Parts: sequence; C-alpha cells; structure tokens
Amino acid sequence: MKSESERVTDKRNMNTVAIKFLKDHITSREQCMNMIEIKSSMNLGRHPNIVHLKEVFMENNNAYLIFENMDCSLLHLMNRRCPRVFQEKEVRHYMFQLFMGLAHMHQQGYVHRDLKSENVLVDFDGLHVKIADLGMAIKVSKSSLTGVAEYVGDGL
Repeated sequence: MKSESERVTDKRNMNTVAIKFLKDHITSREQCMNMIEIKSSMNLGRHPNIVHLKEVFMENNNAYLIFENMDCSLLHLMNRRCPRVFQEKEVRHYMFQLFMGLAHMHQQGYVHRDLKSENVLVDFDGLHVKIADLGMAIKVSKSSLTGVAEYVGDGL
C-alpha cells in the first residue's frame, strides 16, 4: 500500500497534526476501517507511548489518517545529533518509553513487526517517545509461534 505523510494545521482548532494518505483505491468505509493500521490503533486504545490516531476519513477512494503530531523520528534525531553521541541516561529514558509502548502492545496481543528507528517518534525536547506505523502489526494468540525457523529452539 502506498502512503505519504505530512504535517498540517487542523483549521478547526489550529493544532498541528500529522496526516497520512493511503492510496490504495479503498472503495468503502468498511474496507477502510478494516485496514491493519486503523484496526490496530483502535484496538490498542490510548497509550502515552503509542502515537494516537485521532481521526480517519475517506475521499476519492483514498484513506486519510490523522495522527497526533510528533517532532521527528528517532532516526532523524540521531542523524541531526551526529557525531555527538547520546548519553547513557538519554538512551535509558528513550528505551524505557519504547519498552512501555511495546509492553502495552504485547499485553493486548499485538506484535509490531516493523519496529525501526523511522517508526519511533520523538519530540525535540526528548521527553516523549512513541511507537508509530502499525501497518504491519498483527494480533497473535499466546499459543501461536512466530519467528524465523532457523532461530527457533530445539524444544519448540
């Protein structure tokens, strides 16, 4: 599925939001609401370390997802700070928030499957870290086995 994202101002309240355009020739609201990213976001509920999906609408067979705005991805922040390295205290702070978001996902039975620095969003003051892009997330049962066959233990 092709997508583009950009930062825009919501004219209703003048807040900055992130809008993601999904160009997939979506033909119905039902099809739109069954998309993985939307279902995962809705089923996970609000969590301080998962980017919040505020609104979904369709126009001209495209879906538009409105998310809370974050300043940049962790990748962008790392590139911006290069060659200055992160202090251990900063890394612990970022990782704690990332793990809190992942723990919430896993408690709800979801696996992200595309977690990388581009999909971890931060604000410039470094106080907030949020997991984004749930388009590959899946709900798994506790009894299901996921992983790469070459790395599965002998007892499984």
